[in-house]
Amino acid sequence: MTDNTLLYVRGGYENMRATFRITDATGSRYSKESLDGFSIGGGVERAISQRISARIEYRYSDIGGGDAKFERHQAPLGVAYHF
Repeated sequence: MTDNTLLYVRGGYENMRATFRITDATGSRYSKESLDGFSIGGGVERAISQRISARIEYRYSDIGGGDAKFERHQAPLGVAYHF
């Protein structure tokens, strides 16, 4: 875009360890699983000064599958000081 603005994309592998507890008329059952998935996203970072920048990005995560599927949408904002 410009010398002071950076567009970027990100992606990667994610892993989550989850403990499930199901309670019904027959009692409680526990299960521990390690779930695999992926994340994708992108953002824009802009230099405010020579040492300070600000960014906004979007991240989507999809972990697991079947009955144990988790999706997460994030839109973090950040300010960075560059040493």
